[in-house]
Amino acid sequence: MTKKTPPHSQSGNPQTKKGSLIGFLSFAVLLLAGYSLFSVYFANDQGEKAMKIAIGESLLLDQARMAQVNFKIEVQNWKNLLLRGQNSEDREKYLLALSESSEAVQKTLQAVLNSTSLPGELKQEIASIVIDHAAVLPNYRKAFEHYEGSETVFSVDKSVRGIDLTLNQRIDRVALRIMDTQFSMMERLKQESQNRYRSVRLTITLMTLGILVLIGVFVWKNMFFRRS
Repeated sequence: MTKKTPPHSQSGNPQTKKGSLIGFLSFAVLLLAGYSLFSVYFANDQGEKAMKIAIGESLLLDQARMAQVNFKIEVQNWKNLLLRGQNSEDREKYLLALSESSEAVQKTLQAVLNSTSLPGELKQEIASIVIDHAAVLPNYRKAFEHYEGSETVFSVDKSVRGIDLTLNQRIDRVALRIMDTQFSMMERLKQESQNRYRSVRLTITLMTLGILVLIGVFVWKNMFFRRS
């Protein structure tokens, strides 16, 4: 009795294998496209966050520098009051300028203290500077009360000498630390961005090479089937 040859299974059908390969190749292409789009979105999102952080740090440094400038102006207004505040009109003008510059220092120091970008280790120092600076203007005013002709300019200035120097040095140190923190943060963000780019580039390269291999296999098998 003649033995019947079993029919080819569906999985062994060349057309079925070809269709499976095309389906897998299409899935791989869609996966690559989806990953690429997600990578672009993620990189853009991280870039925007990094930009916000950088802007916040820049504003914080600007506020710290402005506090320095305003304090130097306050000290200069004190010198102007001593040297040019002999008559009542000039005295009132320079006393007002002294008060306004002191208020500007307090405002900028408070802005630094309240900034969300301020490093935690600096909050306590800034808070202390704010308190110590608040005592400067009353000391200036009290010292100036003794300037009635019997006291010389130098003796009056000597009575408050040093209170501005110490504060100025402390504000300088805070500004330098904020600047160092900003530079470190920028370097960290730059390194993170570079690492993220290298990772995405490597992944997309490997996925693309894999798809090219699949295309090569598909072309080779298609040519083989045609010959057979």
